[in-house]
Amino acid sequence: MRFIYVIKKVLTGILLLITCTLHSQEICDNGIDDDGDTLIDLNDDECTCSGSIPTSLIPNPSFEEQECCPSTKNELECAVGWIQASVATTDYVHTCGGFLNNLDIIGTAPLPFPDGEGGVAFRDGLEETPNYKEYVGACLLEQLIPGTKYTFDFFVGFMDNITGSNELDIAVYASKDCADIPFGDGSVRIGCPVNTGLFDQLGEMAVSGNNEWINVKFEFVANEAYETIVLGPGCTINPNHGLFPYFYLDRLTLNKTTEFNGEAFESVTGRICDSNLLLQAIEDPTFSYQWYKDGIALIGETNSSLLLDTIMASEGTYLAVISKEGECFKSKEYDLRIPPYYSNDTLTICEGEQYSFGNDVLTIGGDYERTIEASDGCDSIIQLNLTVLNQTLELITDTICLGSVHTFMGQNITEPGIYEFDTINVFGCDSVVTLDLFRYDSPTELEIIDETSVNLGESITIQPGPYDEGFVIFEWRNGIGELIGNDINLSSYTPLANEVLELTAFDIYGCSQSFYVDLQVETSYDLILPNIFSPNEDGINDRFEFFIPNSVERVNLFSIYNRWGNRVFNDRDIESSAFYQGWNGKIDGELMMSGVYTYILDVLFLDGEERTLTGTVTLIR
Repeated sequence: MRFIYVIKKVLTGILLLITCTLHSQEICDNGIDDDGDTLIDLNDDECTCSGSIPTSLIPNPSFEEQECCPSTKNELECAVGWIQASVATTDYVHTCGGFLNNLDIIGTAPLPFPDGEGGVAFRDGLEETPNYKEYVGACLLEQLIPGTKYTFDFFVGFMDNITGSNELDIAVYASKDCADIPFGDGSVRIGCPVNTGLFDQLGEMAVSGNNEWINVKFEFVANEAYETIVLGPGCTINPNHGLFPYFYLDRLTLNKTTEFNGEAFESVTGRICDSNLLLQAIEDPTFSYQWYKDGIALIGETNSSLLLDTIMASEGTYLAVISKEGECFKSKEYDLRIPPYYSNDTLTICEGEQYSFGNDVLTIGGDYERTIEASDGCDSIIQLNLTVLNQTLELITDTICLGSVHTFMGQNITEPGIYEFDTINVFGCDSVVTLDLFRYDSPTELEIIDETSVNLGESITIQPGPYDEGFVIFEWRNGIGELIGNDINLSSYTPLANEVLELTAFDIYGCSQSFYVDLQVETSYDLILPNIFSPNEDGINDRFEFFIPNSVERVNLFSIYNRWGNRVFNDRDIESSAFYQGWNGKIDGELMMSGVYTYILDVLFLDGEERTLTGTVTLIR
């Protein structure tokens, strides 16, 4: 399939080559009924400049036939003949209801609309769902004829200086069955229609603008007997999806290319209510221009552009007739409507407060509207949704333990009772919080030793005596606050240093009593080693070995030297004496002579203490 893409900026008038034939006495560019038939200039059949945009194969192409006025997002069903083409829903916008944009979006549609007073708006991505794309589509009034060249001429609208919403890739898709829309099987993550396998993409192009309508034109040859047309974003993820890109469409004209016999305006910029709406025809020094309103010549307006303001301009249909060498081209029509401007505000006040809205003082929640009239016709209509929040009353019930402090809203309370607090709720309105504070009789009796001791490396078990049955939960904590037990008895606890143990007993209300045990750790940094051994393999005292007590974490080094200072044995990192065999009186397999040998041990104890122990041992053969 071969595509020809043509894009001209807003309301680019299709200048259609025609022959201007004048008959009788009617002069076609003086604003006077010269022949007295009450028909002036182009309204008279004697002034024939044929050429205008053809009818569209898309029903209700400018969204002007309505079932209702839209008041919120997703109401495309208000436009006759339209349904949502994608599960991700487009928004129907129209001045009749003042709904001109999704309220989640900053900005509004550029006014006036290219054709009539409404259009449709769509998203091209969300921050959390990059492939979220909204499409508008319709069942055609007749099938496209395979092998026939068609032109799709429409407008894309851009909001005023909204970052992320001033450029997009616009694309057109088609399918052979009207039942293919809506597409997506219920998923908003399907992306573009091509992903369903039911649609062909007929073309795509990049379009950009700011506070204006851009005229876009696709030309394509139909390969199939298409019944459905869908228009919206291209398949590629919009790089600005995190900025919630949002755009508008209007006047969707699709027909055979032979039905289009002219060119559109070069651009339309500005806003009528800002008195800077500029219609720009295609500029050519060989052309002469005459502008018309409702078919009547605007005297003196003979430039390639026409500036419309709220002082001189009025509602009506504007066009340009461009002449060259005895022939004339008639542009597309621009239908000017001076709109009211809508402002949608939401306000929340508290009970007892009031809000001035124009001449009214509001104290009751609801929807309100006021009109600010303007001499230029660009009235402002302010719609207000007012919510009145009631004062809140809250009751909180809690308990306080004997001898404890209950902190509530910044106040310290030590006694039970009923307390009231004036505060501000989460909505910023006055609130009264009532605290009903109870105190229950708590258990207090538990017998336990005050102090005890244990040797370093050994475990201890502490068993308290009788205690009040009101205690139901127990917690033992060591000297640094670590939880070491959750039973009334503390079992097999091995301390490393002197500390005070805490036993906390709780009742069913969470009240607690604490009891303390002063635990002393007795330390001895000695090891017991023999002073003689006889490695004669008689099974008695054949090795020089030693016992490692529980207080030792590790023997880092164990070395033995002869009388000349030569090391004859060395070992490291000995953690247990259970299977340790020590020195067998040999070096490299050879028997050592009888004599006195010196040993050195570097010992690390459980409490982190390091000691070097030395002594002598006598080897006897």
